[in-house]
Amino acid sequence: MKFYTLTIVMLLAGLLIPAGCRRDDPGQSRSGSPSADSVEKLNYFYPRGYTAIQSAPVYDLSGDQPEWIGAPDFWEELELNPDEIKGITNPDKAVRYQPLKTYIDDEAVFLIPILWRGRPGWISSLHYAPYSASAGVFIQQATLKDGRVLRVGELAVIEGNRLFAPVYNVHVGNIGGSLSRISVDPDDIDAGKLIARAAAARGGERSQALLREAAEKFPESALFPMIADMLNLPKRVAESETVTEIKTERLVAIFSTAAETTVYSSPDFSSPATRQIGQYSNVKTTKRTTSPETTRTGSARWYHINEPVEGWIFGLNLEGAD
Repeated sequence: MKFYTLTIVMLLAGLLIPAGCRRDDPGQSRSGSPSADSVEKLNYFYPRGYTAIQSAPVYDLSGDQPEWIGAPDFWEELELNPDEIKGITNPDKAVRYQPLKTYIDDEAVFLIPILWRGRPGWISSLHYAPYSASAGVFIQQATLKDGRVLRVGELAVIEGNRLFAPVYNVHVGNIGGSLSRISVDPDDIDAGKLIARAAAARGGERSQALLREAAEKFPESALFPMIADMLNLPKRVAESETVTEIKTERLVAIFSTAAETTVYSSPDFSSPATRQIGQYSNVKTTKRTTSPETTRTGSARWYHINEPVEGWIFGLNLEGAD
C-alpha cells in the first residue's frame, strides 16, 4: 500500500483560510451593500478552486428565489465569476469579497459567484476550496472534540495547516494530529470520491455500480476492505490463511465485455488488477470456475481469458456468461 506524505503549506500572513471553508455573517443584501458592522468581515477567495463536498448545490439567483441548477462532484474545478467579482487580475492572488447572504429552505447561506463548466452560478462559500488546497480521505477513524466521528472513507480538504471535514462543514483544526489518519494517495482519493457518489445516490443499483467501479479500479486502495465489505464480497481465505483451492473447467469461447471491466490476476476481487478492458471488447476464455460466486449484485463464475490479455474476469461483466 502506498501513501504519500502530506505537505503542509502555511498561508500568507493575514490571509487566514482565504477561500471557502469558513462562515462569516456579512449581512449583505442582493444589491451588494454591506451592513455597517460587516465591513471588517470580508473574506478572501482565490479565483480558482474546487468543490469541497460531494454534490455541492449550485444556484441561479436571476429569479425571485434561488433555483438549484446543478451539483458538482467533490473536487471539480471551479473559478470565481469575474462578471460578479471585480478586481480579479491574477489567478493565483486572493481577492476580497463579501459573500451574499440569502435563505434557502429557511436556512441562511452565504453564497459566492462561480463559473462551473463555463456556466455561471452561486455556491456556498463553505463549499469552495482554494486551488492551493489539497484533497484527502480518512483511512482511519477520527473523533472530533465535540464527539462527532469522522469515519473511514470520508473526504477532507487540507487548507494550509488546517483540516476541513466537509461532511460536517467544520474545521478540525491543526492537521498534525490527523496526519496519520488521512491519505492523499490519488487512488485512495478517487476511491473515496466513488464512495461519496454512491452515498449520494442513496442506495439502489446506481450505488452498487459505483461501489463495483471502486472495487475494480482501485483494488490496492486502503479503502478496498471497506468497499469489499459494502459489496459483501466473499472472503477466499481459509482459517489457515492459505487460499482455498478453486476448481475450474475447460471452456474455450469468445465473449464481449458488458461494461468497462477489470482483469484480475486470480479469480478474486482482492487479487491484484492487471488491466482495464473497455466495454464491448472481445475476450477469449480458456476456462471458468465450476462454482459461481455470489455478491449483492448477483451470482456468476469467474472466467480465465488469454486474449487480449491474460487474467480473470467476473462473469457479470461478460455478455452471455453465467
